[in-house]
Formats: sequence, structure tokens, C-alpha cells
Amino acid sequence: MEEIKKLLKEHNANYELIYNDKKIFSIDDGKKYFNIEEIAPTLIMEIDDINCAFITSAAHGKIDFNYLKKSLKCNKVKLANKNNLESLIGFSAGNIPLVGLPITYYLDSRLLTNEYLIGGSGVENYTLKIKVTDLIKINKPIIIDLAK
Repeated sequence: MEEIKKLLKEHNANYELIYNDKKIFSIDDGKKYFNIEEIAPTLIMEIDDINCAFITSAAHGKIDFNYLKKSLKCNKVKLANKNNLESLIGFSAGNIPLVGLPITYYLDSRLLTNEYLIGGSGVENYTLKIKVTDLIKINKPIIIDLAK
């Protein structure tokens, strides 16, 4: 978590690291503590065999993979194998940070209406709350519609 904190401080980000007394593994878990409109899980996906991070909207349901494939004009879109995440990016499923991965980030355009997003910090039992404008400044994501 120290690397994430350092990155956030370097960018003068408006953020908060929130301790959770219980682990949050799913959107349903997160809804018990946070506003679903602000919950933004980070999913690692393979786009034509290249790993990318997709920050999605928990409030808007599942990603339409066929729509995404057409939007990105690619041949293959799939979730990365969760059993391989640690070796691919250094984080396990449920702990993927909203910022700081050395891969391309995509951001669901529906999240731009929020002032803050809530998601992974990279450490179990901690949630990152970050101002959307700061997340964009740090990650420089490609803004995309993840569903019709």
C-alpha cells in the first residue's frame, strides 16, 4: 500500500484510505458500506491478449463483452483468469487497486457523473476513495462506454 500512497501523494490526490473490519470481495459486500453509484471495481481483462484494467460501474450491472469487442475493434475480449492475477499484476482478485498499475486503464464513462469513486487499494481490508478528476490525472485512462 505504501507505493499506492506515494503515488497518490505525488499527484496531490484527494483521497481517503478506509479501513473495513470485514473483507469486501464483491459488489454485494461493498453495498453494505458504500453508495453503489460510487463503487467502481477494477477488472483485469485481456484485449487481444494484452492485459488492461477496466474501472467499471457497479451500479450498471455486467459488461456487455460483445458490445465492448465491437467498440474496441478487437478480436478477443475476456476477463483475465483470476487464478493468474497475482503473477500478472501483483494483486489478487478483490484487491486490484484503482490506480498505479503499469498497464492501460479504461474508465466506464458512466462513472464521470460521480465526484468520488470507491474501489480497491491493493490491500485487503482497505478501500480507496478518490476524486474522479484525480484518478483521471493519475491513470490517464481511455474513457469508454462499457455497455449500450
